[in-house]
Amino acid sequence: MLKNTYKDILSSQKKWEQVSWYQIKVFVQNIQNLIYKSCICGDAQIVKFYQKQLISSQQANLLAVDKALKQVDSNFNKKINSNFNLNKYVYSNNKRLNLENKALHNLLLFSLQPEWEARLEYNSYGSVTGFDINQAIIKTYTILNQNFSYENSIVLSGFVDNYLLNLSSNLIIKKTCYSGIFRQYLINTLYNNNLAKSAVILNTYFQVDKIIAFQDYTIISLINNIIFYGFEAVLKWKLQNCITTINNSHQIEMVIYANHFIVIFNSYNLKIIINIINSIKSFFYSVGVNFNTSNLCISSIYEGFNFLGFNFKRLKNQQNWNHETTKLLIKPTNANLKQHFLSLRKCLYHKDRLNRWRANSYMKQYQVINRLNPIIYNFASYYKYLVPLYIMKKIDWIVNEMIYRYAVKKYKSARYYKWVNNWTQLINGKRMIAYQNEITKKHQILTLHCLIKNKQTRILNDYFL
Repeated sequence: MLKNTYKDILSSQKKWEQVSWYQIKVFVQNIQNLIYKSCICGDAQIVKFYQKQLISSQQANLLAVDKALKQVDSNFNKKINSNFNLNKYVYSNNKRLNLENKALHNLLLFSLQPEWEARLEYNSYGSVTGFDINQAIIKTYTILNQNFSYENSIVLSGFVDNYLLNLSSNLIIKKTCYSGIFRQYLINTLYNNNLAKSAVILNTYFQVDKIIAFQDYTIISLINNIIFYGFEAVLKWKLQNCITTINNSHQIEMVIYANHFIVIFNSYNLKIIINIINSIKSFFYSVGVNFNTSNLCISSIYEGFNFLGFNFKRLKNQQNWNHETTKLLIKPTNANLKQHFLSLRKCLYHKDRLNRWRANSYMKQYQVINRLNPIIYNFASYYKYLVPLYIMKKIDWIVNEMIYRYAVKKYKSARYYKWVNNWTQLINGKRMIAYQNEITKKHQILTLHCLIKNKQTRILNDYFL
């Protein structure tokens, strides 16, 4: 399959730049679209036909080799114009530079990716290309705010922890029903690769919950799709069986992001909730994942629940200006706020031998601002689209107070006067925490959460009053 492609490339290395990569990518994408549409229609035979056609095509093989070359050597594009020897990559004994394995890996992903993106439920995010946390939060907000049947809802939130460490390869392969080269590929991947190292945990500076992210569609995101495939369908099927036994109308909605999920009940029924929890345990047990029920949390929408670092809570406003009886509020979780302030505090203070906080008195003003700005920017960028502006202003007030207390400890007299002169600058009619660069004569200001928020477009217009 790939050997003929290697021979063609080795015999025409000088013509590598003359390859029409645009036409090759269009050809591969067209077949991927056919695989996606056929999988949605449920025609398994046509899906297999297009997958075999894609794997055997020279265009897909060339694109897989090109991607593999860029993976093993980031300077590959620069070396084409100089003395470039492809034999070094093809016949290398180093596993990191094993071009054939990486090219085969990319080739099979080209054919498997559209199938599992089509199979996954429409409320699943995170492992599919192009979906991010904002879409999962907007979907949750839409269910709770625009569907009146979920006004007094009960929310079951949970996450799967360390599920990539000890996967049962036999159960996962059995779930896919693959045979031939696809089956052998999954077997080799599950046995040889350390999948846990491929996943990235988001925002460790302030994120308490371990939210897994996939930078690109790789084998780890494919395995994640296989594990969570059918999760929502199983729970809704179990709900229908419960409804027939208790003769009552109940509904549930689900939102899944990577390893986090929520189940939204339109009303409270203890029997249904217990059956859903048992179904969750059975579902993960069927794919060899040890699910811990302590990771589940049940709460009312009026008490509030946490999902992906956001806290959802419905407030009762009987005298609101727009005559709404309730209002749904989204804000950062208390745990994330506490962790964020702790990260900022560690930049200004340190602990001594007696475990007491002591100020880093050696730091100058520009050092303080340069250390705090990246942390503030990452936190504000995560919440800038969905959290109200007044909450960001409250966070800025706390940060300003924290820096003020740190700065005035150095002064024994006239603290406020020295604070204004040494730590603040008058910029565009506003006094801000900043310093002036002596070389460029430009001001470097402390990044504010509300400034990053003001620059962004508001996604939920009806939410921001």
